[in-house]
Amino acid sequence: MVSDLSGTPGLRSEKPDMRVTFVLTALALAHIAVAEPNPAETKIRSLIGKLTLDELGRKETRDLDPGQYDTWLKSQKVVFDAAHELIQMGAASFPYVLEHLNDKEQSVQYRSIADGPPPTVGETCKMIISSQLYALPDDYSGSLYRTGADGKLHERPVYTKELFSEGISKWLADRKGRTFSELQLEALSWVLAVEEQIGTYEKADEKEILRPLRDRREQLAKQVEAERKK
Repeated sequence: MVSDLSGTPGLRSEKPDMRVTFVLTALALAHIAVAEPNPAETKIRSLIGKLTLDELGRKETRDLDPGQYDTWLKSQKVVFDAAHELIQMGAASFPYVLEHLNDKEQSVQYRSIADGPPPTVGETCKMIISSQLYALPDDYSGSLYRTGADGKLHERPVYTKELFSEGISKWLADRKGRTFSELQLEALSWVLAVEEQIGTYEKADEKEILRPLRDRREQLAKQVEAERKK
């Protein structure tokens, strides 16, 4: 017969002392609570919080009361400025921005012509990530459609068709381990390939559309090559 010695004075029980466990857990939680937050994470999360329009900012301009326009404009600018700052942070903001891809709060409209319901914070977050990945040159001329070499209108990459057809989160997950420059090179190469397939109808298209993309792609390719040699 096996004796239960757990209650015998002078012998230690094999069962954990729940009072000690509780105290240790409380101490651990207290340590986490007082730990210094990561400054970069704090800033990124603060900027993401600014992507949601306030009550006034959600109004249509036609619904504004006299004298409200300047305040309405400022609320819109807060969102634009926050999005721009997140874009400038590069891949460092990705993990936190990705958390908000399904955020349904209302955000700002980034194109002057748009149909459908007002854009959401999730859509703005997607724009923030995709604009970094595409790494378009500053002098790249963009529009929804343009005339191709065949004289017909074609959908433009980035603006009406995109690389991330299965979702931007999956696209990034499938390329886990690649550098930020490698991701940008792949995305920009796709843009260039689509534009070259459309071709040029006017001489100006070569200078305004294809040449900037080719120069930027060459720049990224050299950057990736240099990083791989390190």
